[in-house]
Amino acid sequence: MATRSRTDRTLKALEVIAGGPLTLGMLLRSIREGEGWSLADMAARLGVSRGHVASIEKGKPVSPKSAARYANALGY
Repeated sequence: MATRSRTDRTLKALEVIAGGPLTLGMLLRSIREGEGWSLADMAARLGVSRGHVASIEKGKPVSPKSAARYANALGY
C-alpha cells in the first residue's frame, strides 16, 4: 500500500497549496487555464454552456455521472 500512502500525501500537499479540499471546479479551472482555453472553449469541449462551466468553477456540485463524462471529454 505504499502507492496509496504516497497518493494520500500528495493529495494532502495539494490541498495545503490550494488552501482547502480540492474540488472539481478547481481541477477544471486549472486544466482550462493551463491549456489557455476560455470558458467558451471549455464549455464546447464538455458539451455544456459557458455559464455552467463558470458555476462549476465557483463550486456548484455536479453528479458523479457528469463528472465522469467531463473527465472522459477531456481525456482523463
